[in-house]
Amino acid sequence: MKMELATIIGNINQNQMTDVLKLKQRIEELERELEVYKADGLQGLYHALNYQLVKLAEDLNGEYVSFKSKNDKTFERVWKAMVDSKDVAQNLLWLKKELKVGSEKEEDKAQVAKNAIEHFIRK
Repeated sequence: MKMELATIIGNINQNQMTDVLKLKQRIEELERELEVYKADGLQGLYHALNYQLVKLAEDLNGEYVSFKSKNDKTFERVWKAMVDSKDVAQNLLWLKKELKVGSEKEEDKAQVAKNAIEHFIRK
């Protein structure tokens, strides 16, 4: 049985409507974010690396290092993650500084491919 949209909306209370609007807004945000991650080339690489660093930071925030157990390898895993993340962070900084990847300025976005070509020709 089909319900009229007006009937459905009429049955939603204010709190539910607020939740629906928040969900709609979040879906739109995620769709915009997905477009950024789908970007080709250097922009896509930059955002993928940045996303990995954000996820790593979230994971590290949830870890607790205990020195009571000799078998607990949490410290070793956290240390390795920190060391490895340094390389990723340095690559991100290089992409941003040298090629202007990740910049929000329109003129920088237009220059990314040109900067990359010029950089690799110099090498």
